[in-house]
Amino acid sequence: MRCFATLEKTRLPGGSAVLVPYKTGEERQALSNVLTDVYQKDGIDKTVVLWGGLEPVEQTPIANMKVVVSEAHAWKEEVTLQFERVLRRSAPRGLTLPRGGRKWVKEELARLSNAPYPMQADIERVQRIATSFKISHEVRAKIESSRTRFRRPLHWVGAGSTLALKRGSQGLTWGTELLLYFARDSWHEGIPKPTILRLTPHNAAMERGSVPLYSVPDFKGLDRDIVILLLRGRTLAQKAVVYVGISRAKAMLVVLADDLAMRDLPSSFQWDRGITVRG
Repeated sequence: MRCFATLEKTRLPGGSAVLVPYKTGEERQALSNVLTDVYQKDGIDKTVVLWGGLEPVEQTPIANMKVVVSEAHAWKEEVTLQFERVLRRSAPRGLTLPRGGRKWVKEELARLSNAPYPMQADIERVQRIATSFKISHEVRAKIESSRTRFRRPLHWVGAGSTLALKRGSQGLTWGTELLLYFARDSWHEGIPKPTILRLTPHNAAMERGSVPLYSVPDFKGLDRDIVILLLRGRTLAQKAVVYVGISRAKAMLVVLADDLAMRDLPSSFQWDRGITVRG
């Protein structure tokens, strides 16, 4: 049985309840992590966030906050991998390394950002690296004139947290082909763009990617499959508010509580491990 203090109606039949502690002042990062995990489990359309503080929702530190959720995290790693292939195959494929050699190439690749989608500076840096190699006239002509052996379209393939640059048919990709591809200002097209989630007060216009934000009293009498309840500060004076918040979930309850709020949560409440939260 789940219980809050002596109240017996706080059961969550068939569902799960998860407690996520956070440090005071870090509620935005804690909530961002949870929303990302819920989104990746395809539950964001069934989710509501409840504010358990005293401020109106429009004045909370989480109102209108944005969460960037990347569909594919590995574009930088994939670009680096492909250039390593170029370096391994440069000698027998009619390529001459840039003036700074392999060390310069690796240093430039390390300077690419960790953004979930290539920034303009990343696009230009990759182009600069690619055009710094010298391609022999014979090999370039052979690549550009062939319609079968070499001219196979390269495209990005992404799923979940993986990303790969592949060609349209079987066979090895020459380093020259990769360099010609990365020299384009469109080399990044096809990489999945990140999803933007916005935490929107419930009385404001909802757009695509909006996650409704309610105060607990405003959500009284309503319910949702997944409820994220954010508590900040002491809660002893508002036990009724907390009770309402934890009783609104039909399938999953996630309670985020800072150091002070944690002290007021009863030890008799049983928590599950139904969600993976990154620190």
